[in-house]
Amino acid sequence: SCAEWAWRWRRRLQCQRPRAVSLPLPAGGGEGAGGAGRMSSDRLALSALERKTKAQLRYFELVELVVGQDSLHRCYICVGNHALFLVSHNLSGILKPCGEIKYEHIDGAIEDAKSTNTLLLILNGKRHEFFSTPQVVINAEHRCRLLVQFRCGWQTSYLWRNRTVGELPFNIRDLGLPEATGFG
Repeated sequence: SCAEWAWRWRRRLQCQRPRAVSLPLPAGGGEGAGGAGRMSSDRLALSALERKTKAQLRYFELVELVVGQDSLHRCYICVGNHALFLVSHNLSGILKPCGEIKYEHIDGAIEDAKSTNTLLLILNGKRHEFFSTPQVVINAEHRCRLLVQFRCGWQTSYLWRNRTVGELPFNIRDLGLPEATGFG
């Protein structure tokens, strides 16, 4: 759960110095986010990603994205004001053919109870044809942080579009998926 994760994270920070990790940024893009692992809300890194997405962003994280049965993409997922953006892992640009998932195309999210990093997005019928099924699996090292930012962005966008408060349908259950091993 998020509360347990937050407690463990605070405890780990009290016991250890955070390690400095540089994110791959384009030439002239700065020295990296440092201390954030594969995720951040660092303004310098976000500005580099904003140039690629041409949208204002609040958060990003390096994730594994599974679309359909065997389509795996390693990319940055960026939380924007009205959409999630998918930027290639080498920052060459947004993923083709669909590097944007609008919040209005997301019907809900499910957090995997048996995993520490798996999240399932449920897309509606308005989704881009690239997403052959309505399920998109995201494996994120910092799933809890990603969820907080994503839910906030989704709800803000919902309020802006509909002029009423709405909450993202969200559930926690066993998805029966294997634990992602690409992190750590």
